Amino acid sequence: METVIFMLVTVLSPLLLLAAIATDVFFWLRTRKPWTAVRLLGMAWWFLAGEMWRLFRLVTIWIGTGGPAGRDSLRRRRWVYILRINWMRSIVGALRFLFGLTFEIEGLELAGPGPVVIFMRHASIIDNTLPDALAGHAHGMGLRFVIKRELQALPTIDVAGRWVPTAFVRRASKDPEGELAVLRQMVTNFGPGTSEGVLIYPEGTRWTPKKLARAKEIIAERQPAIAPLANRLQNVLPPRLGARWPSWTPPRASMSCSAVTWASAASRLSATFGPAGSSAPRSG
Repeated sequence: METVIFMLVTVLSPLLLLAAIATDVFFWLRTRKPWTAVRLLGMAWWFLAGEMWRLFRLVTIWIGTGGPAGRDSLRRRRWVYILRINWMRSIVGALRFLFGLTFEIEGLELAGPGPVVIFMRHASIIDNTLPDALAGHAHGMGLRFVIKRELQALPTIDVAGRWVPTAFVRRASKDPEGELAVLRQMVTNFGPGTSEGVLIYPEGTRWTPKKLARAKEIIAERQPAIAPLANRLQNVLPPRLGARWPSWTPPRASMSCSAVTWASAASRLSATFGPAGSSAPRSG
């Protein structure tokens, strides 16, 4: 499906570009709103083109690591980690170029080397790129993601997620013990001499005022003992506590990342790394 969409966007790009320009001119004349449609079109094409390239690279990685014989090999895992880091950095680079995204990063040295557990805020779709683009690149570290199963609809995530340890979880699973068994595998069997970590979004989804209000209602009904803690939250969703985190502690302290926000062409992104439980600026 991605291939078809990429081909359509490429073939129809002249018409799509004209439509985007017309849209941006219309809104600029009315509200002086910065041009957005043209940049979104460019970002969409770059993303799809990158997905095509990454599919090709996954094929070459499969061949270069012995095809079926290289399944679960450390070499294949390392190559996938490198591919993912480079791809995420290319997306961040495109965002910086097209939208003027700037960075404020604190405590990045605390995010590695592995093994670590990183608890990441999920404030926007952009922060999906940051663990690899920032922590992974800075420390040469491969991250094992705990992500929703729906993302397997993207072929690159589906294929790459089968070649490196990845937990595709059901957010409303009726088999919590089965999900826990997968998580336990995620925090064990790190390759010798490798720097790896586990990345989890404890909020489970992106923050909105409606989702926060609903989460507080559910906690007040089902877990009244911690309701006062949840009621203090303003810009962060309460962590999902449907199951215990596996009883495994990495040699280094677990890490946390602050909120990630962006809103306009001249936007600013702030990321703060530090020991889990510490207060992070703008995290709510």
